Amino acid sequence: MLTSTGIGSGLDIGSIVTAIVNAERLPLMARVDARRAEVDTLVSGFGILQTQLESIRANVTSLADASKLKATQASTTDASAVTVEASSAAQPGSYTVNVSALASAHSLVSGTFAATTEVVGSGTLSIKVGTGSATEITVASNSTVAEVRDAINASNSGVTASILKDGASYRLMINADATGAANTISISVANDGDSSNGDNAGLSQLAYNANEAHLSQSLSAADAAFTLNGLSLTSSTNQITDVVDGVDVTLSSITTSSVSVSVTRDSSKITGFVESFVSAYNSYVGSAKSLIKYDATTGEAGSLQGDAMSRAMLSQVRGLVTGTYSDVGGNYDALTDIGVTLQADGSLKIDNAKLDTAVRTDLDSIEKLFVGQTVSGTTHKGLAVQLDELMDGFLDATGLLPEKLEALDARIVDIEKDRAVFDARMLALEERTLRKFNAMDLLLGEITSTGDMLKAQLDALPGFANLRQSGSR
Repeated sequence: MLTSTGIGSGLDIGSIVTAIVNAERLPLMARVDARRAEVDTLVSGFGILQTQLESIRANVTSLADASKLKATQASTTDASAVTVEASSAAQPGSYTVNVSALASAHSLVSGTFAATTEVVGSGTLSIKVGTGSATEITVASNSTVAEVRDAINASNSGVTASILKDGASYRLMINADATGAANTISISVANDGDSSNGDNAGLSQLAYNANEAHLSQSLSAADAAFTLNGLSLTSSTNQITDVVDGVDVTLSSITTSSVSVSVTRDSSKITGFVESFVSAYNSYVGSAKSLIKYDATTGEAGSLQGDAMSRAMLSQVRGLVTGTYSDVGGNYDALTDIGVTLQADGSLKIDNAKLDTAVRTDLDSIEKLFVGQTVSGTTHKGLAVQLDELMDGFLDATGLLPEKLEALDARIVDIEKDRAVFDARMLALEERTLRKFNAMDLLLGEITSTGDMLKAQLDALPGFANLRQSGSR
């Protein structure tokens, strides 16, 4: 703000101008601030509803997913020997497992070398695993044990080479990456630098095939052998994923007695889905009621009181939650059938014992209540599916709440434009008023200066002082 203290008049021009401008500014800005506060209140209220409805959608998604409602859990009586995991595709059941052999990867080891820097030789290694294609590896002249190891590991040949310390000496070990009897390693040598591909010297000392066995077999390639409920089975790996649908079994050691494996429905996870949904619903109902309320006694109103959209949304959500779904089939037509009841305040309450019984004894009906089913080509949507679709209509990019908040953002932009216009107008008013007062102050200063000059001249006239003292002019 431009300020000035009157030199000619002695007035505090800055304070006077400020008071004049504020007399016009304050009412205008008060109206702008009131408009902005009103919109900010609406944005806050709709933002709260959006957050609460997002929570409902996040939780209802699990109830609308049939695979999650079929959640299972698996257990074993000896996890050190047999571990098990079950997916939603698994059917409840019990199994007995006996392990007589574990799957192993073929492992070959060289003779000893004095150091990892000892030269092995040069030539071409041809490595083949099982019935796969052979991989040709060029070994440069004067390659050391460590360099041969690195060349093998860089070849992506299906084996991994490493150096083992054996007392004061070193050995090169070559292991198949895959377990199973079919994954045996075959290594042939060509172009050996010592001109002999079949002797046990130079690069040829790494040969292992039907004709030369210059490497030692430290571990044979073998399949896992086990029985499942008395049925003898084999596997090329210790991770068995294709014997029982939805069940993954890992064999860790040979057993001396039977290991019992059990797959059951994970009722705690399913009831957890329901509990989380009910909690999210109750939070939304509590917030919505507070936002749209009006207390006739106290005159207290929520920030969204009178908003038709908020009331309609609450009504639609409540209608689906308390509705009946007899067309989906099954033994449960409504939430009340599984122990979820409506309270006087609009919230939901869970009878945990009734819910747990419903989940454990009739999961199929639980699934139909929440997901629905298709009968004779006609799809009957369950509670969760319909509620999930309703949430999409509220919350997606073109949904009710994002569009409402976008419209409010546009109003804020307009209000701030008006504020900027008022600020510019008030600045112009301030500058005009200050110029006027400064001009007046300058004029008063000139008048005062002229009067002082005339008085000084008169005082200088002969006899004027005596006249003034006598009272005559």
